[in-house]
Amino acid sequence: MSEFEDEAAVKVFTDLLKFETVSSKGHINGSYSACAQYIIQIFTALASNANNITAHILPESKPDKPIVCVEWPGSDQTLPCIFWNSHYDVVPIMAEHWTVPAFEVCVMYLAHIASAHHLLLYFFR
Repeated sequence: MSEFEDEAAVKVFTDLLKFETVSSKGHINGSYSACAQYIIQIFTALASNANNITAHILPESKPDKPIVCVEWPGSDQTLPCIFWNSHYDVVPIMAEHWTVPAFEVCVMYLAHIASAHHLLLYFFR
């Protein structure tokens, strides 16, 4: 990756972490839906540069609790694809225990980004 690509990736990631998807409020204040749409937007942009990436909200999910699914086939179609599904809600924040505001995202150094979020990436075969 070039330095420009690294900076762009960090920006996309930190923008994602700014969504206040607190588990007790995200379905009420719309942050779940906004975050889900942002994730779809990210992968739709990637799809214009790569083959066959699909991103959608699972039809079975509740309207106020969208589940985003992304399928990313590799260049070797004989191998299984990556199926991306992430949990993006967080437990309620106790601001007095944070040294930085939890959803402002503070890049301290590239290997450590302070945020309330912990995103998981699952690989399925």
